[in-house]
Amino acid sequence: MGYTVTVAPRTPELRRKMLEFGKKNFKRWSELTGLLFDGATELLPGKNLSYDKSPKRIGFDYNSGATEREYVHALVRWMAIRVGTKKAGVPQYCYDGGEWDGVEPEKFDEHGWWKPEAFRVTGPAGVLERAVLNEEAVIKPELVRLSELWRKNEERP
Repeated sequence: MGYTVTVAPRTPELRRKMLEFGKKNFKRWSELTGLLFDGATELLPGKNLSYDKSPKRIGFDYNSGATEREYVHALVRWMAIRVGTKKAGVPQYCYDGGEWDGVEPEKFDEHGWWKPEAFRVTGPAGVLERAVLNEEAVIKPELVRLSELWRKNEERP
């Protein structure tokens, strides 16, 4: 794989809970799109990842395919919102073991998906963003499905 993206759950219990939830409920990109190839791993503990060996983190290894890349980043943002550590109240996630970024409420909705006003869809930077927007119909419903399952899971005694 070429890259790693992770989240650091706030507690070991939340880490265990999210790994279990992800194993049961996260879909591979091929399941969502019907493609025959997956460029990302399933959700893994940090010790099993290529570029982030932290035992306190969980996440994905992936290749550079733009739309599947956005899918695994969206899953990590989704996890960060629910179980991740926060800095100044903003859920955090980590890229390749050292570059931290926030799930800023000005850019992302409650599911970890982009808000339209957060995109720059012109110029060279807009190429990736336009590709990602084309996948909104696939990715966002999946994030909403996971949010509903997580809520139901949290409501259980």
